[in-house]
Amino acid sequence: SEADSLQSVRSENAHDRSLLDLADARERAAAELGPCSHCEHDYSGLCPQGWQEEDGLACRAPVEYKNAHCSRIAHPSKMEVSDRVRFEKRCLVCWPCMAVTSQESSIFNFRNGPVDAMAGDIV
Repeated sequence: SEADSLQSVRSENAHDRSLLDLADARERAAAELGPCSHCEHDYSGLCPQGWQEEDGLACRAPVEYKNAHCSRIAHPSKMEVSDRVRFEKRCLVCWPCMAVTSQESSIFNFRNGPVDAMAGDIV
């Protein structure tokens, strides 16, 4: 019937809309995290990873760098940390990761093995 056909089209449209909303949400989440979300970044250095410092004021991208939104030459010396974070996301570049201190690395120094039932220690 015509009502069934209309309901079928509405269901398909709702399904397609949900897929588009999901894709949009994923894109927004990726944009929010940026391309380098695997560590805390050290923005104290002048240039992003792989870029060459020029005259202590500017950075030149590698030859293979292509980004329609960003120039191959940047001037991070004039940027605050918040500007560098935005530049990182917009231009899809990464500043180096912060160095991990020995105290921080001990947090991630996991031991594996049987557990002493009385003390709860790994033996």
